[in-house]
Amino acid sequence: MRTDINRCEHSGPRGQCTHRASPGLIFCKQHLPKGAEVAAYRLTNPELLEALDHHSGGIIASLKSEIILLRSLLEDRLNLAETPAERMSAFPVITTALGTLAKMIDTLQKVEVQAGRLLSLEQVEKFTDSVIEAIVAELPDHPELIDRIVSRIEKI
Repeated sequence: MRTDINRCEHSGPRGQCTHRASPGLIFCKQHLPKGAEVAAYRLTNPELLEALDHHSGGIIASLKSEIILLRSLLEDRLNLAETPAERMSAFPVITTALGTLAKMIDTLQKVEVQAGRLLSLEQVEKFTDSVIEAIVAELPDHPELIDRIVSRIEKI
């Protein structure tokens, strides 16, 4: 049993964890069960939880979770509109949410590039050039084969 409402509820051989619980949860990040981060939203609608599950794919990062939730809410809102009139009345809300979603995705991509988790276009081009140089070096007597390989790489 927790003695401090903000402490993690995990209890081990040394007693209760001394870390602060994550906001809205009963465990710290270290002891948070996998997938429990969505509990911070206190979602009770089974359809929304299923949509959230569908979009998540095991993503844990905070910004990714926000994107997942927004996509789930958008999906839910779109599914509520059954008639053309309902779809038209939902248009401003959906447009705003799509704009927000685009900004969040752009921010996520920038953060991932800065963190080294994604390659920038410049890095991809540099890598491709290195691959082509390696192929040319290994097959100097086969210019027609090199041309076919380069053509296939350019289509990717």
